[in-house]
Amino acid sequence: RPPCLASPPQTPCRTVELVMMGRFGFFRPWQRLPKEEKNRAFLALERMGLLEKTEWPVGHLSGGQQRKALLARALAKGAEILLLDEPFASLDPEARVDLAQAILRLRKEGMTVLAVVHEEELLSQADRAWLVREGKTSELLRPFPSLSVLWESLCGR
Repeated sequence: RPPCLASPPQTPCRTVELVMMGRFGFFRPWQRLPKEEKNRAFLALERMGLLEKTEWPVGHLSGGQQRKALLARALAKGAEILLLDEPFASLDPEARVDLAQAILRLRKEGMTVLAVVHEEELLSQADRAWLVREGKTSELLRPFPSLSVLWESLCGR
């Protein structure tokens, strides 16, 4: 039996292709991609401010741009709810602000956003917030305290 050889794809995924992956299942894969499907992807990229990056390989985008491309994929899919797990992790301050603004725009447009955060970027913008500690949750009432004040009161530090 000959040995198996795995090799990574030689052609990197372009940003527009990543976004169009959100549309898989809405058309037959053996058919040519319908124009309305492409338009949906381009509109999502435009909403995220990435229209000029459509042909870029995803790996050439900054970390913040990659996160926005993934949000564009969710928009192209027609998602009504975004579930985000630490969306700001490993981003530089400028990218954090840019991503937070994009998420808040989506929220103002009526999208439901549920985000797990360990920083205060979105806490002041949230309609509701829950603290999870040792598997137990408690809802925080507005105005929300800063996380450092909350942590100190809970842990006595």
